[in-house]
Amino acid sequence: MKKWILIGGGVVIAIIIVLVVGISNLGSMIKRAVNTYGPRITKTEVRLVDVDVSIFSVETNLKGFYLGNPKGFKSPKAISVGSIYVDVGGGAVTGETIIIDKIEVVRPEVTYEKVRGTDNLRTILNNLLSL
Repeated sequence: MKKWILIGGGVVIAIIIVLVVGISNLGSMIKRAVNTYGPRITKTEVRLVDVDVSIFSVETNLKGFYLGNPKGFKSPKAISVGSIYVDVGGGAVTGETIIIDKIEVVRPEVTYEKVRGTDNLRTILNNLLSL
């Protein structure tokens, strides 16, 4: 009996360790996903410098986002943002409706450029929708 209690306790501790390590690496996993899949999806250059995620306070801060323009446009970028801070109300993520308390966008720059009857933002959107 004691053997099974020790094994069960060991399994619970291992699960807790895996969860803590996974949560602590969440920001780097998001950054890697954006930097890896963003260019494939948008067919443009996409960069994200850093991501801070706080699971306990339900806050996220994305730093240094860059979305390049598609080929055929003169300007190198469509959108860049210094940082994006999102604060979700603590209990709001457990219900059916997620309540966002605050979104703060710092130093946004959007370049709108028209070429050959279309524009850069529409072209990026069409790239997203063509998946």
